[in-house]
Order: sequence, then C-alpha cells, then structure tokens
Amino acid sequence: MTNKIDLNDKIANMKEGILFKKEDMLVINEAANSIEYLENQNKLLKTKLRQLTDKYKDLENQYNKIWEENHNIRIVKKAGEIS
Repeated sequence: MTNKIDLNDKIANMKEGILFKKEDMLVINEAANSIEYLENQNKLLKTKLRQLTDKYKDLENQYNKIWEENHNIRIVKKAGEIS
C-alpha cells in the first residue's frame, strides 16, 4: 500500500524552505506533466468543438435553404394544378 502525498503540504513546505525528497519531486513533476497534458487536451477539444459548431451551423443554413426552395416549388406546382 502506497501513501498518498499531499501536494499542497509539500508546496507549502517548499515555500518555507524545506526540501523535497527525490520521490516527492517525481510525483510533483508527474502532476505538472499531467496538468500540462490536460490543458493541451482542453485547448484541442475547444478548438474541435468550435469547428464542429461552425460546420453544424453551415449545414443547418444549407438545410433551411433547400427546405425553403422545396416549399416554394410545391406552392408553384399546386398553383398550376386545375381544381
């Protein structure tokens, strides 16, 4: 069973001038790398979401235009019919 290291305590101790153990530094470096990775993932996902939202809006506009054209064609077609 491994003991969990409280990073807040370690950082507070660091500010007071107490040095970290080598294994503590590894944990802190891993945490920093994980944070950086997750921040990069967040940026990437925000960019992809923005791109997909723009594409969806474009497709929605195209659909509305086609629907309106279809509706107009039906109106014209019905106007030409003999009742």
